Amino acid sequence: MKTIAVNPKNTTQDCSNCGEKVPKELSQRTHSCPHCGIVIDRDVFAEHDLGNAAINIKNRAVGPRRL
Repeated sequence: MKTIAVNPKNTTQDCSNCGEKVPKELSQRTHSCPHCGIVIDRDVFAEHDLGNAAINIKNRAVGPRRL
């Protein structure tokens, strides 16, 4: 297994779907993007239930998944 250091800055502020910055208060736990319409938990991380921050951290480490 390989470990990759990732700067976590703005991982909950940037949209993991479209990349736009969506400012929110720390108390706001849901990421709701007015640009692309995605609504996702802000930072949940489980094997099959990734939150906005978790997706952004993964994307910064290995790049976004391309179809």
